[in-house]
Order: sequence, then C-alpha cells, then structure tokens
Amino acid sequence: MADPFPSFPVQSALPDDASWCAVWLSWDQRTDWVYYLVVRREQDGSTQDLIARIHAMGANERDKLVARLEHVATTQQPNTEHNGGPMLKGSRDWLMAQQADEG
Repeated sequence: MADPFPSFPVQSALPDDASWCAVWLSWDQRTDWVYYLVVRREQDGSTQDLIARIHAMGANERDKLVARLEHVATTQQPNTEHNGGPMLKGSRDWLMAQQADEG
C-alpha cells in the first residue's frame, strides 16, 4: 500500500541550479489539508525552509503532489501562514539526517 503522505528526502534539482526536498508535517482531517516542510538548498549549501499546504490527494496523484511542492521551492514562497507547528523541528532534523546519509 502506498504511503498516503509520502516524504521526499532525496534532493531534486530545480531549473536555477538549486534543489529541494520535502517531508510531511501534518494532516488536518477537518479540512483535508496536508502540510509539508519544503527545504530549498542553494548551490552554496544555504537552505530555506518553506511550508506548503496542499489538499490531500490519492496515492495515484503523486506527480501532482511533486509538482506543487516543487512550485513552492521554485518560487521560494510558502503558500500558507501555517508555521509548521510542533512537528517542524523534528521533521527538519529527520530530513537533514537523510541528506547526511546520502552524501
């Protein structure tokens, strides 16, 4: 069974030579919004944390999910005022640990 809220720990290239990765933060069952932490990494290694809000999608819509997360990384604009809540630090730590394991 596919993960209903997948994370994307592997860096994906952006057109401007930066890259992005993302981890699922939370799901608001009442509104069916899903929140992700998108981390944009510049060529110099600096990072920018962005929160993405995306309406929950089916497992067969993974390409749409990736496109929406990539849009947030490309524009460098979060699409919500949500601050990530209590899950932000732990999720970011997990995502960065995945990056360290890669390289």
